[in-house]
Amino acid sequence: MGLILCADKGHALEGLPSKVMAANYGTVLPDAELLQKELETARHLLELRTSK
Repeated sequence: MGLILCADKGHALEGLPSKVMAANYGTVLPDAELLQKELETARHLLELRTSK
């Protein structure tokens, strides 16, 4: 999981060495509490997937 910050969505993922799947675009960062909740949810889902 990662967070890519850029000024122009059109060129954000060009030139990266591996394929990047972007699921959500936003023009404003969420507040810190919401971002923390999203990170915790993603981490939990990843742990469930890798523990099988």
